[in-house]
Amino acid sequence: MTATALKLGVVASFRAPKQFAVIAASLAVACFVSLVEFAFWTGVSSAHMGVIAHVHSDLVLLNARRSNLNRWDSFPEGHLARIKADPSVASVAGVWQEGVRMQASQAGPYRRIVAIGIDASVPGGGIDLPPELIARLRTPGTVVFDRGSRDLFGAPREGDEIWVENMRMRVVGSVAIGPSLVNDGNLIMSSGNLQSFSRGASPLAGLVWLHPGQRVEEVAHRLAALVGSEASVMSQSALLSREQRYLSTVAPVGLLFSAGAVAGAIVGLVLSYQVFFGLILRQRKAVATLKAMGMTPGHLVAWVLPRAAMAGVSGFLVGWLLAELVCWAVRRELSMDISLPAAHLLGAAIAAVCICMFAAWLALKRVNSDPAELLY
Repeated sequence: MTATALKLGVVASFRAPKQFAVIAASLAVACFVSLVEFAFWTGVSSAHMGVIAHVHSDLVLLNARRSNLNRWDSFPEGHLARIKADPSVASVAGVWQEGVRMQASQAGPYRRIVAIGIDASVPGGGIDLPPELIARLRTPGTVVFDRGSRDLFGAPREGDEIWVENMRMRVVGSVAIGPSLVNDGNLIMSSGNLQSFSRGASPLAGLVWLHPGQRVEEVAHRLAALVGSEASVMSQSALLSREQRYLSTVAPVGLLFSAGAVAGAIVGLVLSYQVFFGLILRQRKAVATLKAMGMTPGHLVAWVLPRAAMAGVSGFLVGWLLAELVCWAVRRELSMDISLPAAHLLGAAIAAVCICMFAAWLALKRVNSDPAELLY
């Protein structure tokens, strides 16, 4: 009997194409809204981490007042020397950061860009740069341009000359970091080059690598006591978790994106329920006939199940396509890494099918009354 109900449900789906299309469209809207919200959330989270997301250190040293990475509180450079003297520490690298004025040409307009100073004596500069770029950055007056920066900087290439704070500098390569919500692009240079036009600048972050076999949390507590209350030491995973909490709870970004995703799901549920209710109500004689044939409420659920599942899958596919188009447009216009991870896509697909099936069950439950009454 269940197999018969499923077959009848599939046939009924093709006999009401308009209603099926409306249900699929409502799910497409819900999936589109939710997927776009998720994509923006992942993009904003990635951009917020900036250059820190590109390093793989064991520990990170920050000013204790720097409650989130949008703050630019520095700490005394002497802290790096004290940490480096610890026997558990293999190497230490500072990261400097300064907002500077850049011109793509001497006669061009000034654009604000973030200059990131690295320790060129450390392998990779502490941010995993190729050895050839590190060697070039040791030369005075050289920079590496962030090719993920927004188009307003003119996309200088290797060998081009640019002006930073009225100083001529030569581009010796490029990396892909990308902009954030508060800055449009980045220049990478040695700390010496950065301090040539920003004298007295202190590091904003310290990257710490430990000798093999060290317990990261134990060393972090010991180093935190060493530098005192004006600085904090944490693992990179702890820093990532802290910034995620900041975006989710303190900043309104996480709340807004979460509310948008939930709103999309509610819209999909309400619209699907309304259409399913009208569809089943118009087919009440068929429902009465099935019940008169001895089908139980469970069989009736099997009868409506194929329509719900197919509508959910169709709506998800359409919503996914539209969301990908929006992500492509945002990546092109804002140069931000807006994408849809596979885990989010899988979750959205399952949610779309479940929402549609739940809406169909609610509608069927409401229409489910005595067979004799349904005939009239």
